[in-house]
Amino acid sequence: MNKLKLILREGCTDLEEVRKKRLEHEKLIESKDELKQRFDEILETINSRDSLLEEFDEEIFNALVEKIGMLPSDRTVK
Repeated sequence: MNKLKLILREGCTDLEEVRKKRLEHEKLIESKDELKQRFDEILETINSRDSLLEEFDEEIFNALVEKIGMLPSDRTVK
């Protein structure tokens, strides 16, 4: 009977270890998922800002072309 109790106790301890390791593994996966989500958010922000910057650069370029077009054409370089 004592041997059976010992085997059951050891089995419970092993089961507890497996549960602990599974919980640690689940936390690690959750942490990785959170990091991936944060990385995706940062990447999306960078891409949207890059797009805005391209639009801004195009507007500046167009404004410069317009201003240059407004300069008198009779100017000669000396």
